[in-house]
Amino acid sequence: MITINLLPPEKKKDYRTELNRRLIVFYSVGLLVVLGIFVSLLLSINLYLSIESGTLNEEIATLESLPRNKELRKLELTLRDLSATLANTSAVKKELSPIHGFFNDLAAARPTGVYLLSFSFDRQQLKASLRGFAPTRNEVIRFKENLEKVGWVAGVESPLSNVIRERDINFDFSIDLKGL
Repeated sequence: MITINLLPPEKKKDYRTELNRRLIVFYSVGLLVVLGIFVSLLLSINLYLSIESGTLNEEIATLESLPRNKELRKLELTLRDLSATLANTSAVKKELSPIHGFFNDLAAARPTGVYLLSFSFDRQQLKASLRGFAPTRNEVIRFKENLEKVGWVAGVESPLSNVIRERDINFDFSIDLKGL
C-alpha cells in the first residue's frame, strides 16, 4: 500500500517535531518508571539489611555476655600473649644459634679445674668477654692457648693481671670472634 503525505512542509515539520517530542516523553517516562522500581528495590534491601544487622548485633551481645564466651576471650588473650612470647623466643633462638657451637668449643678448651663465672657477647662487634677462676697460672695460660686454637676465635687478649699471681687466679679474657 502506498501512502502519500499531502501536508504542506510546515505541517510536516510540526508533525516530526511532535513525533520526536512524544518519543522523548515516552522514553523519559519509561526511564523514570525503571528508576523508580530500582530505587524502591534498593530501599527495601536497605530496610531488610538494617533489620538483619540489628538482630545480629543483639544476638552477638547476648552471646558475648555468656560466661563461656568470657572464658574464651580470656583464652584468646592468653593465646595471643603466648604467640608473641613464642615469636620473641624464636627471634632470640635465631640470634643465638651460631653461638651454640662456640660454647661447645669453649667447654672443650677449658682445662680441668678452670671454671667460668661470666660470659658476655656483642654480636655487632663480634667480641666476647669471659671471666673465670683458675687454681694456677699454668692453667690460665693453657686455657688462653686452647682458646686461640678454636676456629671461632680470631684473637684473645689477656691482661697482665691474669698471670701476676701464682695461685687462685680470677682471670678476664677479651675474645675477638670470627665467622658467626
